[in-house]
Amino acid sequence: MIAPLRRWHRRTTAALAIAVPAMLGTALFGRPEAPVNASLPASRPAAGAVSVEPIQWSRPGIAASLVRYTDETHEIAVDARTLATEPDVLAFWLEPGDAGEPPMAGRFLGAVRGTGIRRFALPDGAASHGGRIALYSLGRDAVIATAAIGGTGGRP
Repeated sequence: MIAPLRRWHRRTTAALAIAVPAMLGTALFGRPEAPVNASLPASRPAAGAVSVEPIQWSRPGIAASLVRYTDETHEIAVDARTLATEPDVLAFWLEPGDAGEPPMAGRFLGAVRGTGIRRFALPDGAASHGGRIALYSLGRDAVIATAAIGGTGGRP
């Protein structure tokens, strides 16, 4: 009485042993490429910078600087090692009129992770009319630091 069930179980297990790896391989082979956000400007090395100014944060101990280039573009460079104890830190740019706090307000610049310097391009004209940079921790669900970037009046 149990022998037919054992045969059925053995055959089913053998079929699954062949089918499951084949389906997994097909799924991995057929998956699409990882998406790339082409609308983000590419970061450049600091060698072409006109000036590099340190950024004063509302929380001490964060190392970052504002990098200005000859073509009037700007980047912020954040040392991710100074934020290693904070969970899932995201950088946001807030315009002078933004009354809210991230993540509901502001423009997402990128994630601050790793062990080196992370560079984030500021939106066009952002440094000339000023604004704020906010570091938001997903793990704490709160803004952990902000820094004001004064307007340059269009000067690089």
